[in-house]
Amino acid sequence: MRRAVSIFSLFALTLSASARDATSHWSEVRSQHFVVLTDSNEKQARRVTSQLERMRAVFHLLLPTASDSAGSPVIVLALKDKKAFQTLEPEAYLAKGQLDLAGLFMRAPDKNYILLRLDAQGDHPYATIYHEYTHFMLRNASEWIPLWLNEGLAEFYQNSEIQEKEVLLGQPSEDDILYLRQNRLLPLTTLLKVDQTSPYYHEEQKGSVFYAESWALTHFMRVTDQQKGTDRLQTTPSA
Repeated sequence: MRRAVSIFSLFALTLSASARDATSHWSEVRSQHFVVLTDSNEKQARRVTSQLERMRAVFHLLLPTASDSAGSPVIVLALKDKKAFQTLEPEAYLAKGQLDLAGLFMRAPDKNYILLRLDAQGDHPYATIYHEYTHFMLRNASEWIPLWLNEGLAEFYQNSEIQEKEVLLGQPSEDDILYLRQNRLLPLTTLLKVDQTSPYYHEEQKGSVFYAESWALTHFMRVTDQQKGTDRLQTTPSA
């Protein structure tokens, strides 16, 4: 999920979170392209940094002409649990009935931020990291790319498995498949019109089907393109 938050708001939130517990220990790990700050431990920070660098390398192999140059490293705030995450989460998402977020990409005029929960569960332990990095790569396309495709691509790449000698992209999402089998689908005309003001993008009951169906449509088109050598999506993550 992507949201624009001003650098001033994020800075104020960060100060507030740090001030609430003076004994809280924060670790920082830097790489060439990322600065990871976490209230967990240095090992977790290094794990997050490593996975982000790996995902960056994957995108450069897939799209050698794409650039992720942002002028400065991406700032990543990796929070150890839901309670800590909510201290930095935009207030609009804390209301009753809103989607339970595991991550958020936030763009400011001179920096880019990724907010992550480290306790997110699922078959793919690095899904949130890959999901939010995909939003970072799509940030300059967000003005024209439809929301279903923006989220669909993030959902597609979040299920990747980056192993030592191979990368498995777009692994099936068992949770999304099960959800779509058990629930009524959105009409395609409704799915294609969802924007950032729509309840299908915010509310828990409606948002779940939007994300699952966006993943399914994107997955189908990506896999079919690969099998037939076509490019119907005609989108390139770029900076």
